[in-house]
Amino acid sequence: MDLGGVTNLDRCCFLGCCDTRILRITRPFKKVMEIERKWLVDKEVILPLLKSGVRIEQHYLNDINEKWLIRARRYGSMCVLILKVRGMLTRPELEYDITENEYLDTIKYSEKSLKKTRFFLPVQFGEEMYYEIDIYDDYDFITCEVEFISEEEAEYFVPPEWCVKELTNDPDYQNVNLAQ
Repeated sequence: MDLGGVTNLDRCCFLGCCDTRILRITRPFKKVMEIERKWLVDKEVILPLLKSGVRIEQHYLNDINEKWLIRARRYGSMCVLILKVRGMLTRPELEYDITENEYLDTIKYSEKSLKKTRFFLPVQFGEEMYYEIDIYDDYDFITCEVEFISEEEAEYFVPPEWCVKELTNDPDYQNVNLAQ
C-alpha cells in the first residue's frame, strides 16, 4: 500500500496484513522525512565516552521487499509502530504511538527482529543534534547515525574521526537487513 499521498491529515487509517491477521490503526500519527547518515565507529575511541543508554527492540512485520517497511519498536518504555519507505539517505516515515499491550500483541507476527542499546552524544555545533550510537546484541560492531533537517546539511556534515567508514548507502548495514 503506497501511503506517499498522505500529507495533511490529522488521522490516518492503515490496513496491512501480518500473516493472516489484519492490522487496523486509526489514531494520530507523526509524519517526518527522515534524512540520516550512518557510519561504522571505532570502538576503542567511542566506548569510554558512552554513559547510559536506552534499550531498543524492533520487530519487522512484513516482507522486506515491499516498498513500505512495517516495524514495531520498543524504545525504553515507549512503544511505536513505524511505517518507513525503504531507502538510504532520505525517506518518509509515519510513526504511531501504541500501548505496551498492542506492541506485545503485534510482535507475535514479527518476521525478524533486532535488539540494540542506543547512546546519545551531542554534536558540538548543532542545536538539538545528536550522534546516535548503537551497540547491537548480535554483532561485534558499533554504528553512529545523525539525523538532519535537510539533504544539504547532511551533505556538508563532517563526521568526527571516530566515524571510520560511511555506511549510509550500504544496504548490508540497514537495520532491516541486520535483523534476524
